[in-house]
Amino acid sequence: MVEENKQYQRVGGWLAFFIFGLIVLLPIRTFIDLDQAFEQLGQTTTSDAVLAAGIFNIAVSVAIMCFGIYAGLRLLWLKPNAVRLAKRYLISLFLYTVLMTVLVILVGIANPHSEIVSTGLLPQLGGIIYAIFWYFYLEKSERVAGTYRA
Repeated sequence: MVEENKQYQRVGGWLAFFIFGLIVLLPIRTFIDLDQAFEQLGQTTTSDAVLAAGIFNIAVSVAIMCFGIYAGLRLLWLKPNAVRLAKRYLISLFLYTVLMTVLVILVGIANPHSEIVSTGLLPQLGGIIYAIFWYFYLEKSERVAGTYRA
């Protein structure tokens, strides 16, 4: 029984995958999304409000990415309150993603033929599922409990 508990007192398994995702995978995805956002802003000849919303989206995406990297490093280095910080990151990501989903739906109501609706809704829903899944993982995982409360 003692040996079994020791295996959960280190970063490994799904926890390691989550941390790798925060530090490596999500920044790569963010940069890909930012490249597409800049490209769309460059092609857009719409109002200043749409341009401002695009710039706001880019700024918040970068801020959330930096928050995720910071939370991932805190988890990796086994720092105090790292799990709480990671949960706050996931809550922030969830709220931001819900807000962006609502905006995509509102754009769809205003302009049903908008390219934003056809390309923007599925990734937003994926982000919501991602945040919920990892939040509950951090909440219920024996490895997380053993690693950060040992």
